Amino acid sequence: MLRLLAAVLAAVLLAAAAPGQERRAGGPIAEFVAAYQRAGSPRLLVYADFAGGTSARSAAGAQAVRALGAEVERALSVPGVSVVRASTMKPLTPDQLQALRSGESFAGARMLGNAADADMVLYLRVVETAQAGYTGTYVLADLRRGAALGRYAWDMVPGEDGAVEDATIRARVTAIVAKVSEQVARAYPPGGSPANARRAVVRIAGSYTPADLTALRAGLNAAPGVKEGSALLRAEDRTGPVHVATLDVVFGGDIDELRRLVHRTIIDQMGMASDPIDAREGAVAMRLSPLPLSSREKMLVGGVASNRSRAERDRLTLAYANAGSPKVGVLFCRAQAEPPAGGAARVEVGQRSRATPSGLGRDTVVGAVQAGADAMVMLETAVAERMTQLGVQVSPLAPAQERLAASPEFKEKAWEDRDLAVALGREGGVDVVVCGVVTTGGGKVRLTVRAFDVKAGEALERVEVEGDLPVDEGASLNRRAEELAAVTTGRLMTLLSDRWEAMPRK
Repeated sequence: MLRLLAAVLAAVLLAAAAPGQERRAGGPIAEFVAAYQRAGSPRLLVYADFAGGTSARSAAGAQAVRALGAEVERALSVPGVSVVRASTMKPLTPDQLQALRSGESFAGARMLGNAADADMVLYLRVVETAQAGYTGTYVLADLRRGAALGRYAWDMVPGEDGAVEDATIRARVTAIVAKVSEQVARAYPPGGSPANARRAVVRIAGSYTPADLTALRAGLNAAPGVKEGSALLRAEDRTGPVHVATLDVVFGGDIDELRRLVHRTIIDQMGMASDPIDAREGAVAMRLSPLPLSSREKMLVGGVASNRSRAERDRLTLAYANAGSPKVGVLFCRAQAEPPAGGAARVEVGQRSRATPSGLGRDTVVGAVQAGADAMVMLETAVAERMTQLGVQVSPLAPAQERLAASPEFKEKAWEDRDLAVALGREGGVDVVVCGVVTTGGGKVRLTVRAFDVKAGEALERVEVEGDLPVDEGASLNRRAEELAAVTTGRLMTLLSDRWEAMPRK
């Protein structure tokens, strides 16, 4: 193994010195470290997974993939890089492995990142082929941005004995490290301007104010991947009931990433929902629609602070400090039945979000999520992220649930939302738990969200949010979940701000 590692590092340095490659001194590793630090030094997980059978060839393939993943991890584990060791992760359950291997690779990377508390995931997936070889792909996912920084594919052909030779593994590690370095450097270039950026057109249509449009431009100019100052108003038509604005923007990602970014920025800066109305290369067109938020609530949905949201957010900061800066946990569960008006609701105890404050509080774009229990995790993560952006201390409740779940009594108990929130809050050491109960029916999704004082076991505030049920499990689910999270955050934080502001000073 030591000989293999030495050979890998030597090959990487040799590749850096090869003619025709534009690399900085020190090769791809030095380029990676510099770009990684410009990215804010995210916690990086390298995870290699092999999907094969039980034959001798499958066993040889699994061994090769373990070596491949270990050597990629070693090559990237250099001073200045925070690597989450895959070997320290809690083993995935059979159901999680099945979901990992059957789902889209970015969704798999998100699941792995949540399990390992990682901000960036390099997920390598290798499968057997019918031609007695192996095909590998990877996705490099920045979970803070909710975007894939890049993808790559390769083949591995075994020798006559069925094993993959060390030389083949070395070559693949060299290529993967070089490609990862290139993709991180492109996403986080020197000076902050996106590399390989292209000019794109962003068009919005709907009822908005001039202040909304100004806030949208400012938000786009501050967004990751956008060249600072490049979001400019090119044309606007305000003659009819539906206003149309066309902006130019220079963006360093693909059109799907730009569409997600525009949708998120519209929520954060305009307090509105949006849906795509056009799909063409180099252009994004979105139809605006109102979110059920007051003008004040729009200022407290999270995202990057703007000039017009600054006063309300400063007011929240002072109120939060006045209340002693309580730690908050966020919990979303499916209802077993329609919650009674104002009463407790029987809930299903599902998965919990493992997102930590180190992975939140950034202006990110949340990517697509899987259906089912993962939708609850998505809501938890999205609300926790928005609350963190507003300056609230948020702690994940997943470790608390894992500890309590070791008891048979926990698994056997019929939980109500209040009891579950208080139990997890006390075990997790938080002061307030924001607990959302989700019901669906009649083409609608309804959230009943209460903030519980953990010590007293009492509900502090309650909000109800309703939206259309997404028609698919991909981008539409992603957009609706983001909008529901924004409405929940805006309404609840407005109520809590008033409550905390009125409390006697501590």
